[in-house]
Amino acid sequence: MTNHKKITVAPGDEKSLNAIIAELPEGGEIVFSPGDYYLSEGIKLRGVSKNLRLCGEGARLIGGRRLSGIVPCSGKVLERFAPAVRDRVLQVDLRENGVNDAGGFASRGFGRPVAPSHAEVFSGGRPLNLSKWPKGDGYELITGYGEKQINEWSSPVGTPEGGFFYDSSRPDSWAESEDIVLHGYWAWDWAETYERAALFDKKRRFIKTKPPYVYSSFTPGQRFCFYNILEEVTEPGDYYIDRAAMILYFIPWDEKTPEELIVSVLEEPLIALERSGGVTIEGFTLEAGRGSALFAEQSAHLVISNCHIRNMGNYGIRFPGGSHITVSGCTIHDCGDGGILINGGDRLTLEDSGNLIENNHIYKIAKWCRCYYCAVNAGGVGFTIRNNLIHDCPHSAVLFWGNEFRILDNEIYSVLLETGDAGAVYTGRDYTFRGNVVSGNFIHHLGASVGMGTMGVYNDDCVSGTVMENNIFQETSRAAYLGGGRDFVVRGNLFVDCYPSIELNGRGASFHPMWRRMVDNLMRNRFYEIRHALDNVELKEGPSTSAVDPPYITRYPELARIDQFYRQGAVAPIPASAVIERNVYCSGRRTLYVGPEGETGEYLIQDNRNLRTEDFEDYGIGLLNFKAGVKVPGFQSPDMFRPGPVAGGHKNIPPRVLTGLVLKDGRILFRYRNCSGTAVNAEMILYPEAGGKKLEPVQLNFSVEGRGGGSLETPLVPGDDLEVEARSTCPGVRPCRFHGKPRNI
Repeated sequence: MTNHKKITVAPGDEKSLNAIIAELPEGGEIVFSPGDYYLSEGIKLRGVSKNLRLCGEGARLIGGRRLSGIVPCSGKVLERFAPAVRDRVLQVDLRENGVNDAGGFASRGFGRPVAPSHAEVFSGGRPLNLSKWPKGDGYELITGYGEKQINEWSSPVGTPEGGFFYDSSRPDSWAESEDIVLHGYWAWDWAETYERAALFDKKRRFIKTKPPYVYSSFTPGQRFCFYNILEEVTEPGDYYIDRAAMILYFIPWDEKTPEELIVSVLEEPLIALERSGGVTIEGFTLEAGRGSALFAEQSAHLVISNCHIRNMGNYGIRFPGGSHITVSGCTIHDCGDGGILINGGDRLTLEDSGNLIENNHIYKIAKWCRCYYCAVNAGGVGFTIRNNLIHDCPHSAVLFWGNEFRILDNEIYSVLLETGDAGAVYTGRDYTFRGNVVSGNFIHHLGASVGMGTMGVYNDDCVSGTVMENNIFQETSRAAYLGGGRDFVVRGNLFVDCYPSIELNGRGASFHPMWRRMVDNLMRNRFYEIRHALDNVELKEGPSTSAVDPPYITRYPELARIDQFYRQGAVAPIPASAVIERNVYCSGRRTLYVGPEGETGEYLIQDNRNLRTEDFEDYGIGLLNFKAGVKVPGFQSPDMFRPGPVAGGHKNIPPRVLTGLVLKDGRILFRYRNCSGTAVNAEMILYPEAGGKKLEPVQLNFSVEGRGGGSLETPLVPGDDLEVEARSTCPGVRPCRFHGKPRNI
């Protein structure tokens, strides 16, 4: 018989929490009273299988230290700051606050292990900005390299060991320092790392980095920036920590000394579970650690609900392996790595994980590691990822690796803002990833200005079998991308202002050495040696099975055709194949593009149709439901209000404010409509460009009651070459665009 016991703890009980948990009987419950809990160690649950509930409504679990003794900056160091800000810089002695280690800047980024973050600083729950040059989203460019090599595409680039040149005078004003950190997309727009300088020659404007060296090469024209420079504390929110003296210098967000200033300290997870089950964690705010908020391995039957996770150095939730795990109704933002990383299920047996990720609001993650660190990164078998709202991310929203994924009814926008050759929803490089469905999602207004552009659903490098149906794509370049694989289905989707709506190629049939190595080596090995588990990107060693043996050949008989291609010989082409039917297009641009080697593919293309902008309820503001009376035979009429968190599934669903930039009477108007019942006060920032030249941003402030709407006149001058990107920092205010040849109301 279960002996349920309820224990209430209060702020100040932090040091005894682990002892309290260990003493609870089967079916116990710990209720955290509202307040702030500053953790000197993480809460640990090892071998727990007692139906334990941790309830924390109003409780903040904080992995940092609250700072006191904030004073104006003084002494000789003041001379290193720009004259205009010297009277605004504040300082704090960290040692006097019990903080003796600010953490290092670990080797982080693409292909590198997860490592605890450096110390970060938060003012009233808002992250301060580690001092940087160029400011904001700016980057310098690589102008040359020290030693030449030829890359896999037969292009000249610089060796990782040989260093690179830049062309900026800004570093000339900085004092010599070994603390400066370099961050760059050194060769590709989908791979970035943080480096330290072994040689920083300001006269030659030349830098060599320390091992481990950058990924691939130094490529002229690629982007990089500098972090952690005292002299670049120049704007509100900037900070720098002198690690020798353990002094924090910063400029507050406003002219006032902050009421709450917290520096992150704890490197271990705030809550960690190992070999545990039957645990529910609900209602907490978890914040200000250098590691991850929640970590679990070899655990099952976990529920994480209605938690607010923010300001973490690594992940919000990191579960390398587990089954029957539900993450529901959480808000996750401002994490250094990803939002949720989770693996589960068995790829040898195709046993379902039963993992569910639903009704979460995830945004502003991948603050430090940008590429392949995303809102949801899931690997294994049998996941449902549904009704989440994901936005404002530098790279992808959802990465999935494995089988039997259901990615349903999510709204995704303003992702891929900083990267290229990437997808909002992405998977790649495995012919055995099967049974995956991407359905009912609203994917719109993606970043599209970097390098090779972006995709809505990106099936990369011959991955195969994905079903994409009943989605709404708006303002995406290459909305559905079929990268050379087989057995795709693209059915019943609505494509609005996508360019093109669908792109496919035949890289599996290409004889370029790059693609042949991939198909004939990497993918052949993955086809005949399916590994037991995935660590998301890298396959783990261990037992394996073949795609031509049960359970794979039984569940996915189409794999026999790929086996036939491989048995033809080492360099046999594997043509692409797809069914493309009953889609609806509304675009003045190309709807279907067949890329290199794609002409030899096996395609069924039928019953696809076009609509006019007048067929939508309000195209100018992005309301894409069909007008009454508009019907398309065989097509399910879209419901753009279905994707995203559902009522009752999330306690704080952001408002849904649709926006548009339209031309009326020779003027460009900003229109807005609040489709929710919550009043909104927000700003919209317009980023105009004309003739390929960026113009000064324009900020518009507006207020709108629930279910209300309105418009504002902008100062922008219409023109055929005018392009405008409009985005807001307010969650729930959707972005919009204006294209040179204007949309008329």
